[in-house]
Amino acid sequence: MVHGAATIDPWRKNTAIARVHAEKPTPGEFSPNKGYFFVVEGGNPSARITIYAEKDHLVQITFSELIGLSDVRWINEKLLFMRPWWGRIAATDIIYDVERERVLYAEFVIDGSIARRQFLESCPHAGCECIKKP
Repeated sequence: MVHGAATIDPWRKNTAIARVHAEKPTPGEFSPNKGYFFVVEGGNPSARITIYAEKDHLVQITFSELIGLSDVRWINEKLLFMRPWWGRIAATDIIYDVERERVLYAEFVIDGSIARRQFLESCPHAGCECIKKP
């Protein structure tokens, strides 16, 4: 994975964060202290993460124009990591603070595994001198 590889990151345009007054959902993935939880719904072309953080409202993070959503998990008792995928190789790593209700970190990510595999397939002897650098 290569972080910060692009100047345009679609996460701001394709992400909506809202407070919602609704019934507490059926618990999903609990935080390490078992006080908070999140529930993931959808995946393509949109996904929603509903967060319960012992408040009188829920927080819903909705991603649109999405290929998929992977690796949604707790980092600690209050920080949530998410990786929405905008294409086959383009994603954003996001860390969200459920207590302060704000994004602490968001950085564009490029999956380099396809490019690496193409490079290795282009030469029968990976690491050899047959592909010269200019």
